[in-house]
Amino acid sequence: MCTETCNIRKEYQELKIRNNTLNSDVHYWRSRFEDRIGREEALKEKIKELQAKLKYRESQLFGKKREKRSGIDCYAGNNNGNKQESIKRGRRKGSPGHGRKSYDNLDVEIVEHALSDEDKKCLVCGKSFRELTITEESEEIEWEVNVYRKRHKRKRYARCCDCPQTPSIITAPVPDKLIPKGLFSVGFWTKLLILKYLFQLPLSRIIQKLSLQGLEISPGTLTGGLQKIQMMMAPLYDRIVESVRQVSHLHIDESRWYVFEEIAGKDSYQWWIWVFSTSNAVVYVIDPSRSSSVPVEYVGQGEGIILSVDRYSAYKKLAREHSNGLLLAFCWSHVRRDFFNVMKSWKELENWSFKWIDRIGELYKINKERLSYSQDSEDYIKSDEQLRVAINKMEEDRDQELSEDNLHHAGKKVLISLENHWEGLTLFVDHPHIPMDNNEAERCLRNPILGRKNYYGSGSVWSAEFSAMMFTVLQTARKNGINPEKYLRSYLKHCAANGGNAPEDLGKFLSWDSDLWNDSS
Repeated sequence: MCTETCNIRKEYQELKIRNNTLNSDVHYWRSRFEDRIGREEALKEKIKELQAKLKYRESQLFGKKREKRSGIDCYAGNNNGNKQESIKRGRRKGSPGHGRKSYDNLDVEIVEHALSDEDKKCLVCGKSFRELTITEESEEIEWEVNVYRKRHKRKRYARCCDCPQTPSIITAPVPDKLIPKGLFSVGFWTKLLILKYLFQLPLSRIIQKLSLQGLEISPGTLTGGLQKIQMMMAPLYDRIVESVRQVSHLHIDESRWYVFEEIAGKDSYQWWIWVFSTSNAVVYVIDPSRSSSVPVEYVGQGEGIILSVDRYSAYKKLAREHSNGLLLAFCWSHVRRDFFNVMKSWKELENWSFKWIDRIGELYKINKERLSYSQDSEDYIKSDEQLRVAINKMEEDRDQELSEDNLHHAGKKVLISLENHWEGLTLFVDHPHIPMDNNEAERCLRNPILGRKNYYGSGSVWSAEFSAMMFTVLQTARKNGINPEKYLRSYLKHCAANGGNAPEDLGKFLSWDSDLWNDSS
């Protein structure tokens, strides 16, 4: 009996041990299973994110570039979701025409056309027609570009008196030369600079164009001349830069630029082109750095300075370190682009994205209406109040959506960014003269970036510095409605008159009166 009891107890202990082992195994495999399920869910989310990223990259490469929903004008504040008829380019059917455009500003060359002696005779009797004083006229626009040699013949004069102090023969003075003993005229260098730095043609392509007109010239000859012209342009560039340092509001942006020269401490050819735009000047800087040390040199240290920028961290660092605490006005176009990127990447967030895009469009609409009134008018006060209500409502809805647990992570990321930059995004409300976006700086970069695509960048450091100078001068002229070719030609003529140096008095060339320059030859 005792032996049987011991066996039962022993068997019970073994069963208990086996049961514990089984329970441990079950717990182990259950945890493994749950871990596997968790990893599968994480992988599924990762796959969705990668698919969204792939979809976005494909849209960047192959999709439409416009940030506009088909059939809906997102900047018009149409937040009811109703589709509108797409607006086509060109004159609307049924609208009155404006007639042929007048080109009276162009020079006229008179070309007379006469009949031959045979055509002026009557086919029946052979008697000649009598020529009338009236003519029948028609016009066409001609375009000729010629390269030719201009030969200067300076007349010489002999003395007709016996005065010993007077030379026996005198000669008309030598025409002013931009580059002493240089072969090319002011007009030639003006055309070259306009083609290179305004129309962004590579120097090699300009040389090919000249060869088609019979002028064979080496690249070294042109680059040697450009190096001399750089010294003439530097004082004008410095004065424009100095004027930018005096303003209280700037648009700033930057983009890639390449300088194919090795310099100490830099292991790549990638530099950066910066733009600083004001109401009447545009300054470009090409620098190896993208850090905040660059804008520090071109932003003033006065109080009340506001910079319209994107969300790049260098600008935030600049604001923190500025001696008088400048303000950053962030760009609503970048916020709008965030929602477009979400829409392109996540099909399920399309309606959600466009709801926010339409709300941003409504802000643009209200602010545009507000700015159309004088600030002391009742209409301005009414629009200003409407804008503030829309801003407060957007802030409340943003916080409400961020508090929801079921908010998609892609949408949450965009709303968190909106929250973090809210103070700078709403700066335009209390400062009506500040635009809602930084599109001005992006437009200013568009022309140089075209050059980057055409000729990759600059071949040397001096070339990069000269490019920044020429971009500054030409784009500043365009910003003020001045014909950049006439402006540049006049400046180079004054340089030639000063012996190939910059004019001593630069005041005239810092006057941005478009009538002065567009009417000059």
